[in-house]
Amino acid sequence: TSNGANAFQYCSISDIYITDLTAWCNIGNLGSLMSYSRNKLYLNNSLITNLIIPDSVTSIGDYAFAYCDNLTSITIPDSITSIGDYAFYCDNLTSITIPDSVTSIGNYAFSSCSDLKNVTIGNNVISIGEKSFYFCDNLTSIAIPDSVTSIGDCAFAYCDNLTSITIPDSVISIGDYAFTHCSNLTRVTIGNNGTSTTVGNNGINIGAGAFAYCSNLTSVTIGNNVTSIGESAFSKCSHLFSITLGNRVTSIGKYAFQWSYGLRSITLPESIISIGDSAFNGCNNLENIIFQGTKKQWDSITKKHWNDGLPSSCTISYTKS
Repeated sequence: TSNGANAFQYCSISDIYITDLTAWCNIGNLGSLMSYSRNKLYLNNSLITNLIIPDSVTSIGDYAFAYCDNLTSITIPDSITSIGDYAFYCDNLTSITIPDSVTSIGNYAFSSCSDLKNVTIGNNVISIGEKSFYFCDNLTSIAIPDSVTSIGDCAFAYCDNLTSITIPDSVISIGDYAFTHCSNLTRVTIGNNGTSTTVGNNGINIGAGAFAYCSNLTSVTIGNNVTSIGESAFSKCSHLFSITLGNRVTSIGKYAFQWSYGLRSITLPESIISIGDSAFNGCNNLENIIFQGTKKQWDSITKKHWNDGLPSSCTISYTKS
């Protein structure tokens, strides 16, 4: 069942009455109906506040419960395999358990759920969509299972109360700005130091701005399955004091650590083949760069303008002769 893509466009309908929840979850093109007002959804004339999705439902469609601000709790059955885009874009949800049957979480699925504090992601989720938990500013922790291979752009951006995150080796791609502006994030672990065999041939890629503006981030451990650090990935992490890079990193993007004032020393693996422009610009306290190779290897790295903005007092040392 579906509506025309713009069937209810610009109609400020706030009270919506349904009689069959299974049928509702399967309707396509609900965006034009659900995205133009704050909605009250009624099932058999009763306002839905505690949603129990029947096990006859196998997928939750796009916008199915978007802007339903009276919704405070959801029970998702094991029959569900996918959660659509904007499915639960609503303010007052406090917790959510995504069962193991779910393999994909759509774009904006729980975006702007400002009261959401607890999320459990099932062990078979493969992809976490773009902005799926964007602006969930009361979310304090999240466990990403080792089934996940991709975290979408801005997936957890502006989650102000998120304090730590561990990203397993199964993740191949961390999207652009995935955790940007998580202002209380203090510790990040990416990859499990190469113990997993499930990572793709190209390794883990950290997207542009992935952790930019995480102003309280103090410690980052990047495991041996990470191969690239994107542009501005850790830019303006002003309290970043400790970063450990794994031995498979080949490229550091431009502005990658820009204005990370807390850095005093960084060790770069000999796997590095390119460093982008101004990668350490504004790292005013950086005293020493330790390269785990020879000077000849260092000189062969593509790094034009890499040291723009780097303190002139910063020294480079080599662990091999």
